[in-house]
Amino acid sequence: MKRTVVSTCVWAVLAVGGLRADTVLIQSGPGGNGTQYNTGVNGAVPLGEANVVLTPPHPAWAPAIGASQWISFVDNYSPTPSGQDPCGAGYLICNGDSVSFFHTFTLTNSASYSGLLQVMADDTADVWLNGVQLFAAVADYTGLYPYSYSRCADVPIGCQSDTTGIMGIDASLLHDGTNTLEFTVWQKDGTGYGLDYSMALSNVPEPGIFGLISGCLGALLALRRKSVA
Repeated sequence: MKRTVVSTCVWAVLAVGGLRADTVLIQSGPGGNGTQYNTGVNGAVPLGEANVVLTPPHPAWAPAIGASQWISFVDNYSPTPSGQDPCGAGYLICNGDSVSFFHTFTLTNSASYSGLLQVMADDTADVWLNGVQLFAAVADYTGLYPYSYSRCADVPIGCQSDTTGIMGIDASLLHDGTNTLEFTVWQKDGTGYGLDYSMALSNVPEPGIFGLISGCLGALLALRRKSVA
């Protein structure tokens, strides 16, 4: 009996050793897992699908989140010398325009993952994960809401750390196989334009394993007490 309990407990400990928490980082710029691309268009003219890292980013924006980097669909400025350049000839994105950015990544055992998504955008953004909308920007730029360029648009996602969009991600939003983050970044006024995001997902061991270890420890303690008695 004692040998059986000890054998079971050894198996449980080895199982936990093989299920240590694993973190998957999905972020803008080089270094994020998966594939990043965009569907930038100027009217009917495609602007290419390769994201461009803005180096340096606009001086009015908050620093990028962790190891992520500010990106755009084109190196539209790095940086604008002062404030926002006015709309006009030569600018690819201006008032009321938007560009969609995508980040695909793969997971296995997605039911054990959870984490946090953080997003900043100039001026603001709609964000989806696997078709579920996480953030909704005010996309009707007809003066329906106030905005301040000290923080970009005054909606859930901005360009300063205190207006960063933050969303908890649980397993219900994730899939085994390919997952897709989508950002539609809107321009409200002027020409400053960029996106920065970081999502960290952690894979934690199944709670049942910890329950098994607790039961094993209890059984071993009971056997020890019995042998002493």
